[in-house]
Amino acid sequence: MSTGYIIALSILVVSLVVLVVVGVIASKKVSPTLNNFNKLKEDIENTVSRYSKDGERLQNKVQVIQERVNLVKINTNQKFSNIEDLQAEFNSLSDSLQFLKEHGAQLSKDNSDDLVQTIKEDGPKYLNILQGTVKRTLNKQKARYSS
Repeated sequence: MSTGYIIALSILVVSLVVLVVVGVIASKKVSPTLNNFNKLKEDIENTVSRYSKDGERLQNKVQVIQERVNLVKINTNQKFSNIEDLQAEFNSLSDSLQFLKEHGAQLSKDNSDDLVQTIKEDGPKYLNILQGTVKRTLNKQKARYSS
């Protein structure tokens, strides 16, 4: 072998050894960075997962609050409806009281006049019936105790 060939071969071997050494040194220097990158990737995934779960919990709470708001709206509408019904009843009662105030004396007088008229017309009939009943009862009692 010629000396040029041996020198070229030795330069090649030395360059390969230098290349391997540089690769090993670079690997040692880059591996902590890669490990940190993997840890950072895991931390990011954990944080995203945690915030996703927190977001889901908040979304569920918002949904529960919205359901409660809807129930309160329904309840409020029912109560307003009841208040409107009560107001209508109150107005009707108020109108009735006003009518009684305006016509109460006349109605009372008419009722008493009707009662007096009824007593005048039917009173003697009922009195005759009562007298007859009392007489018959007394006669029956006398007959029962005298024998």
